Amino acid sequence: MKKFSKVLALALALTMLAGMVGFASAETAAYSEAPILTEKVTASELPAVADRLPTDVMVETGIEVGQYCDSIVFTQTSSKWWPEKITEEPLFRFKQDGSAEIEPNVAKGYDVNEDATVWTIYLREGMKWSDGVDFTSEDCRYFYEDLLIPGVTTNSVWDAMYSTDPESGEKDAEPAKMAIVDDYTFTITFQHSKPSFLQELAINGKWFFAPKHWLQDYLAIGIGEEAATAKATELGYADLNAYNKDLTYYTWLIVGRPSLRPWVIQNDFNDQLITWARNPYFWKVDENGQQLPYADKLEFMRFSEDTQALLWTLDGTLDVNVVNIVNIVELQENAEKGGYDLKEWGETKWAGHAIQLNQAILDEDMRALFQNVDFRQALSVAINRQQICDIIDDGFSVPRQSSPSEGTPGANEEWANKWTEYDPAKAEELLAACGLTKGADGYYCFDNGKQVVLNLQYNDNEGDKAPLAELLVNDFEAVGLKTTSRLYDRSILEEMRSANTHEITIDWEMFDAVSVALRPDYIVPTRDYPPWATAFGLWYMTDGKDGVEPSQAVKDMLTVFDQLKASTDNAKREELSLEILKMHQDNIWEIGLTSRVPRLNAVNSKLHNFPDYLINADEFRELGLAHPYTWWIEQ
Repeated sequence: MKKFSKVLALALALTMLAGMVGFASAETAAYSEAPILTEKVTASELPAVADRLPTDVMVETGIEVGQYCDSIVFTQTSSKWWPEKITEEPLFRFKQDGSAEIEPNVAKGYDVNEDATVWTIYLREGMKWSDGVDFTSEDCRYFYEDLLIPGVTTNSVWDAMYSTDPESGEKDAEPAKMAIVDDYTFTITFQHSKPSFLQELAINGKWFFAPKHWLQDYLAIGIGEEAATAKATELGYADLNAYNKDLTYYTWLIVGRPSLRPWVIQNDFNDQLITWARNPYFWKVDENGQQLPYADKLEFMRFSEDTQALLWTLDGTLDVNVVNIVNIVELQENAEKGGYDLKEWGETKWAGHAIQLNQAILDEDMRALFQNVDFRQALSVAINRQQICDIIDDGFSVPRQSSPSEGTPGANEEWANKWTEYDPAKAEELLAACGLTKGADGYYCFDNGKQVVLNLQYNDNEGDKAPLAELLVNDFEAVGLKTTSRLYDRSILEEMRSANTHEITIDWEMFDAVSVALRPDYIVPTRDYPPWATAFGLWYMTDGKDGVEPSQAVKDMLTVFDQLKASTDNAKREELSLEILKMHQDNIWEIGLTSRVPRLNAVNSKLHNFPDYLINADEFRELGLAHPYTWWIEQ
């Protein structure tokens, strides 16, 4: 038996206790359902509610028991992830208290052995997909072994499924093994200890299941590559990769695909109004036995101009909307008339506005420049942050460097203020120190005569990026740097990121982390995700076969991260996490412009069970942490 620290032993004990808690279920004398479903039962279009719910039904406690209502209305931007986070139902979810602790959800519970190498997951007996077909362990095995490992759904297997050899610090060559025990039980076995498995799974492996009975009629693994290619072509896909990704990754957008979510999409995501209808087989009830969700449907209204979303909030059209604090006066003045309340949530983002320089930019001269810490300092001090605070944020923010939120690990005032002084003369001194010289036109060039050109790229869902880009262009041009800016659709930016053709991004995938150890994606390039180091992440995740070899500073950080992954000692993991944060403080890979402004939610005053305060974080799934299926509107 391996030896473990007392800290690990205690952590595992608590984990096992949490797993046992997942088995609890409240007794209900009888179940009830929404009137719209009762009509279908009466017409023999649906089984009775008791026959649609699992034996191990999940009872949502700690909420105000509500009443069924018609719809909840939101806005819809180009982001596919907005409705995803609102409707997501993972195997295990994070608790609402911001502790980064998990609790059972789709899974009813778990056990873990003493050294955290074998995890036993228990599903809910009798649980069904939205089309009424049984959900079983085979759906989890199918996703993991037939879709994830072969690369059908993503380019690589999630880090959550690998353990690390504590002696060598090397990640296991093979992912964890899965074994089905019965229809509602399976095991995940790692080669080495993996005490953080469930937290990591809740972050980067949320959908550990797929409807095998449905997908096997669409994917090559079920019907052969020729037939799958024909279906993909018929549906307008350019290739099988795009087809597979939609069916197995962007699953919530596929009309007709069975789901475990509270609501399922009813029409094309590109429509002006996207409707999500209640899932008649949803597997949660309230303490009175009423099947959730309370709302019959969700409606997402696409808007053509940024002011439209604000007007819809002011006139009460929207039930829930994230609003910009720059409109706070108008929002407060109209709150009673518009019938909404403003609720402020906490944020984990490192900055309100920021830019990221692609450290692996294709142009080798620009790459060397971007990797030069003096150049990043030059850009930082060339920026008039106070002007950005006044014009873009209406004075609600202050100049600030990108750094962890106050009160979180690594946060300190020295870092928050680093390179935030506006000093164009200092910027030009640093540019000269980088070996750049001014040409006859007043713009800096490399020593080979090639002009330095900064290309700013952004997506503008909130309507403030174009004026922000203009201010940045003016500041950089003022110190002799030729600068352009261009608006892109988010999908195009994502394609550019995948191809490593992006250069300097504004306010896109900004640094945001509840825990470096659990969610390194933004600040440690462990996969092809963060804009500042996408190709470095690809290099790391493919063991150097693809991507771009990182700079030495980033390699050093990846080495520390490997040590962090290999450690089972909580104190050591915290120490290594702080070391990674210190590397960011030294290098400033994301140049922050302003402090975070509060996240404001405008919520229908008659909508119940919307929490007054939560931590808004991608790891917690943002609005999804508020459990929207418990929301109801008083009639």
